[in-house]
Amino acid sequence: MWQHRYALHPVSPQARVAERYVQRLRDSLERNDFAPGELEQAATRFTRLQPWLTAHLRSRLHGTASDDVLALGQLLCLIVFLAFEAAHGDAVPVASPALITDTLTLMAADHGLREQRADELCDSDEAVAREQPALVPLLDDYVAATLEQAEEPLDIDALDEVYRLALLCVLVLSYALDEGRQGARLLS
Repeated sequence: MWQHRYALHPVSPQARVAERYVQRLRDSLERNDFAPGELEQAATRFTRLQPWLTAHLRSRLHGTASDDVLALGQLLCLIVFLAFEAAHGDAVPVASPALITDTLTLMAADHGLREQRADELCDSDEAVAREQPALVPLLDDYVAATLEQAEEPLDIDALDEVYRLALLCVLVLSYALDEGRQGARLLS
């Protein structure tokens, strides 16, 4: 069996978002089952419960190429939050600035591995999908739908940036859960 190398730390099965939660969220999003203001309330909860992470995301999303790409980035990160909220409730600890920085470092190292090993047909997003196999395909579907529905060509680099921010969100919340369960900093 072909083994890919990853710089990302594994996510425990207890920190994964189960398929049933992702499917319920997917169904709700497709049917637009949210009451007026419900997504705004979810965004407010996300900001209140994950202040460091949302501040980081806001700073990185600021100045994104287009309104469409900015809206996609905000939606992807909110989808990640809603999935974790559905699966884990209030058990997700606040992600510290150190955890966010450590996760960014791991993601950069993983990206560096991909560049060094061009013979491996595996991208960093596949490494994240290995850790959250139910959640990442939902994000992929929203990126693909945005590309298909765009009336004008989108800035692919900006699109890639907001997708990477959503993957960062996936990993940070996963690692926060694992750290919370183990009572120790995992990524040092």
